[in-house]
Amino acid sequence: MAIRELDTETLARAAKDYAAWFLRDEGRMNRDWVMLQFYNFTYKDEFDFLAAEIRQHLGPAALADFDDRIAKLRADHPRSDEVFHRLLEEKRPAGYMPKEG
Repeated sequence: MAIRELDTETLARAAKDYAAWFLRDEGRMNRDWVMLQFYNFTYKDEFDFLAAEIRQHLGPAALADFDDRIAKLRADHPRSDEVFHRLLEEKRPAGYMPKEG
């Protein structure tokens, strides 16, 4: 039994919202805010799925900007399996022991 499964249905709906917020030029939830959210995606499959799914909801100009920003994010903060494992360890409560499945 898997400890977790990628919930693509929920993530696809979230990607639509993130894409809409990415298109906003003003307010708190805008392009910069959307890119900050990528720091909260602890699992690599979530990060990659959302990046790919958001792209599908953007027009040419916004897509070019998104691609530039996501490339910079990946270059500045590589998301290797080791990085994701470390992020999970940092978020794990003290004394947490995963259940054996």
